[in-house]
Amino acid sequence: MKILKYFLILFPFALLCTGCSTEKNPQSGYVSEDIILSDVINKMDDSKVYTTYTCSGTLNYFDLSDLEVPKSVNSTFDFVDSKQQYNVDSSSYYLNVPLHITKENWLIQDENGNYSSTKSTKLVLESCIYQPNGGYLDRVYYYLREDGGFYLKAFGVNKALQIVNPSEIECHGKWNVTIEYDKNGYLVAEKFETINSSWDEKSKSCYGSAAYTFKA
Repeated sequence: MKILKYFLILFPFALLCTGCSTEKNPQSGYVSEDIILSDVINKMDDSKVYTTYTCSGTLNYFDLSDLEVPKSVNSTFDFVDSKQQYNVDSSSYYLNVPLHITKENWLIQDENGNYSSTKSTKLVLESCIYQPNGGYLDRVYYYLREDGGFYLKAFGVNKALQIVNPSEIECHGKWNVTIEYDKNGYLVAEKFETINSSWDEKSKSCYGSAAYTFKA
């Protein structure tokens, strides 16, 4: 497969795909990071062992052809867990978010006592979907899943989003992003879209999503 590399700063184009909305208000029901830590992260069962995972997803990149930017993925990959700290080799297909969250890798301090932005899963995960301290009113919101685990959501974040597969893309725009983990910290799904994305106007939209299934 021919893999293309795009580094695009699409400010005029992004205005077309994002419209005039500057909506950053979150959906109701979000909880504090302390609740996520105490009620989810600290209660995760780390005894399950998986060897493979399947990624099934779709991507629309301004309606470019499948030959330019492949529009779907349905593949099984070897799973090498990274329980102690974030490792890019154990990250998602589209956005490089961590495949597995654990009590040990969620927050890691460096030699100065500060939380490491390169090893802490929490900080890497958040930086994949928004720019900490970089966008006006941009932030991440946490939501509890009914059957355990949580969602991580960002609304209208102004960011050069990195889409690492199937082509290396950097696209500037305003994004809604949702990342979902189960009760044991395994990635369930990732979803991203320029705000006001439309199935009817694919040439003015960028959006994608993938679902993940882990197997022993």
